Amino acid sequence: DGSVETFEMLRRPDTVMVIALDQAGDVLVIDEKQPGGIVRKNHLPVGRVDSSDESVLVAAQRELREETGCTFANWRLLDVVQMDKKIEWFTYLFLATGGVLHRAAQHLDAGEDITVKSAPLAEVLHQDNVLRYFPWLRDVESAEDLMPRDYIKKASKIS
Repeated sequence: DGSVETFEMLRRPDTVMVIALDQAGDVLVIDEKQPGGIVRKNHLPVGRVDSSDESVLVAAQRELREETGCTFANWRLLDVVQMDKKIEWFTYLFLATGGVLHRAAQHLDAGEDITVKSAPLAEVLHQDNVLRYFPWLRDVESAEDLMPRDYIKKASKIS
């Protein structure tokens, strides 16, 4: 119809979130005390993609290493969501498996106070703050539910 309208959108750095499975199949989670008395318990390692990161995978590996001191062998992108339709801001959800390759000291940002522990997978994934953005995780009960499916092998066993 020839009309013109201006639409505004904010932009902020993307975010990475990591489901890191230890050898027992539990998830590495963090309890974090933030300035202002904010306490977050049993949450997945999460952080900002820095402009110096080569890729979102590198950012996820860096954030996990900084917050937990751990590095993992295998990485897989599980999902990407736009957090808010009015903000150009995406969160990349990664799965880290293969056991802890290396455990080192944490490299925390100023003001961060983080304790690392393990928690059952379903308990962590079924939290409101995770399901709000990744509702499909509601159906995940075990680590196998997050692994790639080999449909060809399954089909050949059936026939």
